[in-house]
Order: sequence, then structure tokens, then C-alpha cells
Amino acid sequence: MNAKSAVIMTDRDGKQWLGDGRYFFAADDSLPLNEDNVLAVLDVDKDKRDKIRCTQAAAFDPRMTIMPDEERDVKLTPRMSVYYGDEMITIMTSDDNELFGIRQSAIRPANAKYGLAFFARRREGMIPWIVCFEDMFATAILMPEPARVIAAIVDGMQDIMPYKIVSYETREDAEEA
Repeated sequence: MNAKSAVIMTDRDGKQWLGDGRYFFAADDSLPLNEDNVLAVLDVDKDKRDKIRCTQAAAFDPRMTIMPDEERDVKLTPRMSVYYGDEMITIMTSDDNELFGIRQSAIRPANAKYGLAFFARRREGMIPWIVCFEDMFATAILMPEPARVIAAIVDGMQDIMPYKIVSYETREDAEEA
């Protein structure tokens, strides 16, 4: 709702996705969403609804699906979370040594009690998406952070590389760890 936009996309399989244009989350199938009911379903105050633009469209991008896509999905491994600017960003790597970053605030709505698996989903000539899976179905499709953000984080980490780690633990504390 911070983006003042609610976008409802319907994929090729009829699954609805709700998002802001950058982050999309699989909608519950129990109530079909439309431009007239989405803000009520999201429990947005009536006096704030006029300030939020609602749109609905078909998703023509084949990457928007809850199903795994073995041809386009590349496993990502979360490595660390870094506070950058005013946001916590999780840095992930692929087996090809690519770095991706995604905001924790984007991951949070997709979080599952059993944990998430992350994949980069590619389409030639387009920015890859980060797809979050719970079990065997996608729960979210998220745009990664721009390369300039990841570069700034890496540059900041390199700036601290000449420093050394000093332990101030007592011998007993070190043995307990």
C-alpha cells in the first residue's frame, strides 16, 4: 500500500497475483479479486481507498506461474542480510557466482512457517525475477534490487576488508561457543 498501487495479475493458469508492479504475491483462491473488492479484502480504510490506484490485467509473461520451471529457475542461496539505506537486504548467490539482493520487506509477506526456497527465474532480454517457493509452489515473484545497490553493498564490504577481527571473549566464552 506504500506504493499507492494495487495490481491484480492473472497468469495463464488462472492464478491471481496481487502486487504493486514490482513485488507480486500469490492470492488466495477462495475469493476472486477485482478492482472493486481488492482494497476491501486488504482491509484498507474506506477514507484511504481513493488514494490507491487499482488495476487488473492478464499476465502474458510465462515466468508468472506458481509452478516450478526447470528451464528458467536457478537456485539461489541466501548468504547474508545487510542493512543498506533504510532497508534490510538479503544477498543471495547462484551457482554461477551471480549476486542478487532482495528487500526483507518484500520477502516478509511470502514467509512461510516451513521456510522458503529462492530461485532466479530468467527470460531472455529481461531482468530475472526472484521466485519464492514454499514446498513446491511459488508464493511470491519479486524484482531484485538494482545492480547499483548490490555494487554499493559489495564496495562497502571491501572497504572493511583490511580490518581484522579481534576476539574479546574470555577463554570460557570461546569454549562454550
